[in-house]
Amino acid sequence: MACWAEGPRTAPSPPRPLPLGIIAIPGDPIWCGRDTALIRRSLAELDDLAARAAAEAEGLRAPRGDQRVSGSRGTRTPSPLMDMVEDLTGLLRDWEFTVKRRETPVRRGHLSTAITASIDQLLLNFDRAMANPDIAVDFGTDIRVWHRKFLSAGHAGTVRHTKPRPCTRCHRMSLVWTEGDGHVECQTPDCGRIMSLSEYESYSSVYPYLADAEGVA
Repeated sequence: MACWAEGPRTAPSPPRPLPLGIIAIPGDPIWCGRDTALIRRSLAELDDLAARAAAEAEGLRAPRGDQRVSGSRGTRTPSPLMDMVEDLTGLLRDWEFTVKRRETPVRRGHLSTAITASIDQLLLNFDRAMANPDIAVDFGTDIRVWHRKFLSAGHAGTVRHTKPRPCTRCHRMSLVWTEGDGHVECQTPDCGRIMSLSEYESYSSVYPYLADAEGVA
């Protein structure tokens, strides 16, 4: 808008850009309400996503030939997918230990059983974790990152579309819309910008004029 207002008045003049309608949403108390709901849903879905990945690793689902998976600590078994499931098990166990402030580490059964139990406990203590200024940011970020990893690795049937505009925060071509969601999310790990679909559509409609103005400047 500022570039348009200060630009030269030549014919034909580009149309006046529409306001983006992007507003800052305060934390409640740390993450905003929309992000909190997204993190809660992502945590609840990790159980099914991990089960799908484990089933594929055991040969119950045919893996795709173009599948690329990278474990968080490198390949330790013949199955990178099972490495991811084991990594998730350890991560959730560590977060349960931190959130519930246990005196001894959490020990349970193997893989899916342990994942299910840890997720149940973390959901029960979710509000406490999200209100704790010492752990809320890292906890929420871990859940979203691992949710994205398993969506990609397990091919959960969700259709995702890369949007043709750069992220408004990190300026990378990493905005993705998942069918059924009401928002667009940046996939750059250290960004994670979230825009509602209406915000993105407004931004997309004026982007050519903003890009032209920046080029002239």
